[in-house]
Amino acid sequence: TNTSSKDLLFAIEEIEDSFPQINIVFIFWPAQTGAIEALVQTKHQEILQKICAELGGEIKGGRARLKLNQIDIAAAKSRFKDLLNSFG
Repeated sequence: TNTSSKDLLFAIEEIEDSFPQINIVFIFWPAQTGAIEALVQTKHQEILQKICAELGGEIKGGRARLKLNQIDIAAAKSRFKDLLNSFG
């Protein structure tokens, strides 16, 4: 598709507007390198900091962007789920 990073931000804003009680939003997509990239938005900045500390991402504008070594989106989702569960 002809999507860009602006489309990702629009999607997150639409999700937050439609579901104001949501605590965290993840968007995954395959990178051209074959890895998986993720954009994470949450109202809890400490969660973003923990995610980035664990997975090596960058926080900018209240969002974290990560490049994961997984080549499968299902494996990336599972990794995030396990990581979030480890935070308690």
